[in-house]
Amino acid sequence: LPSPGAGEDDQRARVYIDVSGSTCELWRLFYGLTLYAKDEVAEPVYLFSNAVRPARFAELAQGEVETTLGTDFDCVAEHALAHRFRRILIVTDGEAPIDEAWARRLKAEGVELHLALTEPCPGCPLIGVATKVWEIPEAALESGRG
Repeated sequence: LPSPGAGEDDQRARVYIDVSGSTCELWRLFYGLTLYAKDEVAEPVYLFSNAVRPARFAELAQGEVETTLGTDFDCVAEHALAHRFRRILIVTDGEAPIDEAWARRLKAEGVELHLALTEPCPGCPLIGVATKVWEIPEAALESGRG
């Protein structure tokens, strides 16, 4: 799957979806929400665990997942910076580390990071880096499990 060109930036969101083991019950919800908003979302979408993998909307619609089941935010930071993405949305439970050097680079390079959390996570290391933080409502999470 080809990556977007370096420096390519448009009005659609660059979305990273956490496909670690701790979020497996929510993949269907994450995929569904992404597909619902696909007019606002750049393709490909990126699935991450300890590695980032691009996924087309058709793959999301089929529920395809490739994961290590672990998770960290370093791979997301490295990928977003390498592609010079200016605005990203990370959908996650927040339970992952990020190396402080990556966090500093995201801020220093002016990446507008939006964070959608599945639960309150005051210890999430991206909270201090994020431009905006949302919590996905519990009702949506409960209806999306499965």
